Amino acid sequence: MKFLVHTGKYLWFLTVLLGCTATALCYTPDGSLSNDLSCDPTANESICCEMGFSCTSSRFCLKEGHANSSGLAFDGVYIRGTCTDSSWASAECGGNCVKGIVP
Repeated sequence: MKFLVHTGKYLWFLTVLLGCTATALCYTPDGSLSNDLSCDPTANESICCEMGFSCTSSRFCLKEGHANSSGLAFDGVYIRGTCTDSSWASAECGGNCVKGIVP
């Protein structure tokens, strides 16, 4: 009986731990997996940006610390991130800078 109690506690802990660390996978336009992080982990589909970058409303990524007082990139550099939709068919992917890419 003692074994079942401990097993139940461990299973509960593991479930909570996995629930907190689960995140959507992100893909490049050619369908390859990326290490980027989803900009909206609660959404079905979202753009993704590298760690150290912020997600913009125009679906680009902006390096943290590179925004001016208006929230725009002071150096004019934005990066196209990746997407949680591996086919990139979702409007949430933004479609930025993907024309001409041959899978």
